[in-house]
Amino acid sequence: MKFVPQPLHKPVCKMSNGFTLIEVMICLAALTIIAALMPLIFTSLFKMNENLEYSIHEEWDLFSIQFRNEVKLHQTLRVEPQRLTLTSPEGNLIVFSLYGSLLRRQVNGAGHEIYLTSLKTAHFTISDQIILLEVEFLNGKKRIGQFTASSGFSAGQYNASCYIGIFSASIYGAHADLCKPEPYSSL
Repeated sequence: MKFVPQPLHKPVCKMSNGFTLIEVMICLAALTIIAALMPLIFTSLFKMNENLEYSIHEEWDLFSIQFRNEVKLHQTLRVEPQRLTLTSPEGNLIVFSLYGSLLRRQVNGAGHEIYLTSLKTAHFTISDQIILLEVEFLNGKKRIGQFTASSGFSAGQYNASCYIGIFSASIYGAHADLCKPEPYSSL
């Protein structure tokens, strides 16, 4: 049997012997374009994060107004750590509870009105007719709201002499008793 030597290197294509200068220039052009776009991508991501932070602040402010009105119009029936139950003048039970990462409102066990989103925890307490709501968002920010509970109803109407106070602050590990109202700034 006769041995025929085979060539050690077989090119895939006949004219494909290596990386040509044109291919190098095309790769460098693509790399330069990608490198030029990287700062724009990082800037966009940073601005998205700032917008998310701003929307959580707005959401908390809107929630505080809505929740204040709910507490003003309804009488507090029961306060549990994860649930607040109110009664309306018509006898409806209104329940605020943590549902996954949402704070929702239900009337007589029906409905699914979302009041706050992106929550990690929500904790209700009451002391001397002041409902304290402590929430922690998924991004780690904490908010505390103090709402004066309604003391009762007068002929089917809410007691207009009740004052509803809201004190909201970003608190990082501070005790709720240290929560102070933020000073108003003049324009």
